[in-house]
Order: sequence, then C-alpha cells, then structure tokens
Amino acid sequence: MSLLVQLSNEFGGLAGSACYLLTSGKLPTARIMQISQHHPLLASSGQCSLDHIHTMSVPSIDFLVHALSSLLPDFIKLKLEQNRSDSTILPVRLVVIDALGELFHSSGKTSTQTLVQRAQNVTEISAHLHSVASKFGIVVIVLNEVVDAFDREPDNEEVPASGLSYAEQSKWFARAHSLPGENRKEASLGLVWANQVNARIMMSRTGRRRYTSFGHSATQKRQKTSNGHHTGNTPTEDPERLELVRRLSIVFSSVSDPGSLDYVVDSAGITVLQEEEQGPSRKTTANEPTALPSVALPPTMFSSQIALLDAGVVESETAVRIDLPPEPNGAPDDEDEWEAFWEKDEITEEMYLAASSNPDK
Repeated sequence: MSLLVQLSNEFGGLAGSACYLLTSGKLPTARIMQISQHHPLLASSGQCSLDHIHTMSVPSIDFLVHALSSLLPDFIKLKLEQNRSDSTILPVRLVVIDALGELFHSSGKTSTQTLVQRAQNVTEISAHLHSVASKFGIVVIVLNEVVDAFDREPDNEEVPASGLSYAEQSKWFARAHSLPGENRKEASLGLVWANQVNARIMMSRTGRRRYTSFGHSATQKRQKTSNGHHTGNTPTEDPERLELVRRLSIVFSSVSDPGSLDYVVDSAGITVLQEEEQGPSRKTTANEPTALPSVALPPTMFSSQIALLDAGVVESETAVRIDLPPEPNGAPDDEDEWEAFWEKDEITEEMYLAASSNPDK
C-alpha cells in the first residue's frame, strides 16, 4: 500500500506519500524494496521510492495521542506546502498505524477501571484519526491484533433481561466465517473500537497449500495443451513452489458488501487466486452467519495490487471447526474477565471522572 499510493492517478494511485506510525519494531524496508522490484506495475512505472515513505515511532498511548493531535497534522501541512513549490515532494495520502493493539497490552489484572480507561483511550485515538482523515482527505489503515474466540453453549434459549452478552454479539462484527476454523480468532479491542471503524478486514492463514502456477512472478502464466491440461513444473519437479493459501475477508464495511477471497504472498506482493483455484466452499450451520461471497477483481486491477502487508494474520491449523468448552479449573481469559466485571460492577460517574482526570494535561 505504501508503494501503490505513490502511483499517479492514471495508474490507480493517489500520487501521494505514506506515513507509518510504528508502535514497535521497524519498517520492513527490505521487503518493500523486493516488492517494488518485482511488482509489474511498480517496476515499470518508476514512480515509487522509499523517500516517500515516512515513519514515526509511537511506543505509548500518550505519544500516539500527541502524534495524532499535533505532530501528524503539522507534518501533513508541511508536505502540502512543499508540494505546491516542488511537485517531486508528494503530499501525505496514506497513514498506517502498526499495530494499535500492542499499545494496550497489560500485565495487570483486568478491572472495571482499566476497561473504562481503555475505552476512553480508544475513543480519543479514533476521534483524532477521523479528524485527520476528513480534514486532509487521506486514507487511514489501522492494523489490529486477534485473540482466541471460543463458542460456548448458552445455559438456556431465553435471552437475559440485560440483553445479549458481548461473547454472543462479537461473533457478528469481530470474526470472519467464510471458511471452517476462520472464526476461531476475533479482533481485539472489543466493541468500543468496532464502533469507531468504517471497515474491518480479516486476513488469515488457511492451513491449505497449493502448487503455484506463477512461481515468483505475478505475470507468469500457465500454458495449456490441446486437451486442456496445464503444462509446467509438477510437484515432483519443483517442491519449492508449494505455497501457503491465505484468506482475506471483509467482515463489515460502510462502502462495500462483505466478501472473501484466497491469495498467496509472493515476491511481488500478493496474488489473488481465481475462482477455479480457490478451495471448496462449505455450508454454514444454522448457528453461523451466512458465508461471505467471493469478491472478483476489477478488470483493470492487477491481481497483486490488492495489498502488500501480510501482518496481523491468523493461522487455522485444521480444516474443521473446533468449539472448546470452558476449562473447569483453568484461569478465565481476558474476555471472560471483562464480561464478569461488566456484569457485577456498576460504572459510576465518579469512575469516569477519575479515569479522565490527568494532572499533566
């Protein structure tokens, strides 16, 4: 994405630069250079460079809030002014946060107070992101993390007076259901963050593998003989071409219908598998959401042009759905703790005031 955004409008780009806000680690420059050299459109255009990819380290929540409220808007304005006098300096058109969930890792025990504080932090971060996106007309992508999801049979069929629990609701907006096992993971940061985003995309490893027909080039095609069989290397001829098949699912979106597709990661970025190359679908049960339809690529878009990042993926180790019962003597997971605290502790106005008060501001 950080390379494709630099392309001119005629090539499907935004003629702009990208800004990465990194919560940990460093930008994978070696991978970016590999993609720029092997992607057919990027390599032929000669318009993309690492000079148009800016990075900023945001190791804490307070630093991220400061960056979104002050540093980032000032930097975007600076690039806009420089672009007016020098067209080789591209304005910022893409902001990526990698990855937001890491800032909320805590070794302490979950409590009502920590949940209230997290909700306030998430809401504040989201407000700044929406402000930057609408004011400057840029694209914002936030990478998130996933947590284990367990389906438990309800004690009775009646809906409690307090309404459905979070565990019952989250399966509709935090998980994907297009393949068996895909719903074993769900997005972190809960309902508060889900209400802030316009679209949620889940990327996962399916556990399936296939022999690619394109090798290391997205433009290389298979040849067919007169009887319709494909020619080229067979599994015994080139075992290195056994590729892991991954899944991309649109869980929800304000601008498109839900959908899903298979893809593989290669040296040019990613390559979307065509309908005949994708794995068989399955029938959903009465307790699951309807399977997502596949999404076809526009005829003018290269198959490896969808996305370049392969972070935040989930691996499904089996091809069947596994529903685990709760462990009788095991420690509850984070979601269970949050559910228990919300049920037994009433959040008073004093708690909100105490969580929002900060003598340094």
